[in-house]
Amino acid sequence: MLLSFSHLKNKYPNFPTKILHLGAHLAEEADDYGANGITDVIWVEGNAGLIDGLKTKLENYEMNSQIHNIMISEKDKEEIIFNITDFDQSSSILEPALTQKFHKTTVVKTQKVIGRRLEDYFQENQISLSGYKLVNLDLQGYELPALKSFGNLLENFDFIMTEINLKELYKNGTLLKELDRFLLQRGFVRKETFVTGNFWGDALYVRKSNRSMLSFVTKQTSRFNIKYYLIISSCKYYYRLMISHAYNVYYKFKS
Repeated sequence: MLLSFSHLKNKYPNFPTKILHLGAHLAEEADDYGANGITDVIWVEGNAGLIDGLKTKLENYEMNSQIHNIMISEKDKEEIIFNITDFDQSSSILEPALTQKFHKTTVVKTQKVIGRRLEDYFQENQISLSGYKLVNLDLQGYELPALKSFGNLLENFDFIMTEINLKELYKNGTLLKELDRFLLQRGFVRKETFVTGNFWGDALYVRKSNRSMLSFVTKQTSRFNIKYYLIISSCKYYYRLMISHAYNVYYKFKS
């Protein structure tokens, strides 16, 4: 998680204490959650091979945790292919694209799984989202289909924290401009953004109570904002390449 959780909690007085976390992996965020007063977390993880480790990890925390092993899909109960990579945090429903270059990762195994639409799954299993006002997504390019799978349940949330991509790190993966457009139509505005030198990062979207204020100006500001962060990410990327090249030249002559 690139955004400071303690900063967000201090900045937004109504920041939630209950979180729905999509893409749990091994609950790397649990320390941050526990340190910042989070009382309840619903963890959703699609990779069945991680569930035992996830359960063991969460036994060490006082927060109330629910774990659900489902593969999220925009359409309910459709068969999808899950791509498992040698760097398992890069595993995704989508095939890797630029992430292969940045993380030096390859697909080592694929699995056929049955995907679940979140709205159908939660209603079918009578899972209450009462008090859960923040959803955190870490889905390796699959963020937009996951948000669409909420259906009307998206109305429950006031905050959406999500991984973002400025370029296609995964084939046909969700881009920041697509997230901005989709969430703006549903009353959310991107308020916090942090990008890395590999064209991905994190963002926080906050629901605005007066949707009539989400105007043409807001949309144009979003477009300019994305270009700005693309430039920032590009600068970080080429700066890192320059430093790496300088070190290589230095050690070559030194040897």
